[in-house]
Amino acid sequence: MAMELKRQRGIVLIDVLVSMVLLLVALLSILPIFIRSLRTNASAFDYTNVNEMARDKLEQLMNVAISDPALLVPAGQTSAAFPNDLPTHTDPRTGNPSTKATDPPYPYLRTWVVELLDVDDANNLLPVGSGSPYRVKRISVTVSSSRRNLPGVRLATVSSLRRNPNPANNLQ
Repeated sequence: MAMELKRQRGIVLIDVLVSMVLLLVALLSILPIFIRSLRTNASAFDYTNVNEMARDKLEQLMNVAISDPALLVPAGQTSAAFPNDLPTHTDPRTGNPSTKATDPPYPYLRTWVVELLDVDDANNLLPVGSGSPYRVKRISVTVSSSRRNLPGVRLATVSSLRRNPNPANNLQ
């Protein structure tokens, strides 16, 4: 009887070891799926941020005066491109914008373009040079993410037309 108990203990130990090996193989086989889902979720979060930042800036630009410096097109030109208005670095402890070059780069870049347009009799939009009467400004905001280790393209461009309330006097 004592010999039989010892044999059963040995069999139980082998069963436990085989079960642990099978569990390890199963866990290692789903690990790549888990890692991919984490990267995909991070990419989706990044894409949500890109879209939100683009819409926020467009809404801000739609609510300033038509002659605001953020919407001005230089004389004789039909459009103006505006540089990134986001910080270049982030404080890793607070997440706030930083001016230290040693801090990590801020992962987003936001620019916008303003175009002067007139409308012909067929409702086509035609570019107009600054200094000439125009009926609308097209504002296009683009935000991109510089995080390269995530899947997918995280870039968003949103546009809207802004009516010129006084085309005869608002020439730029």
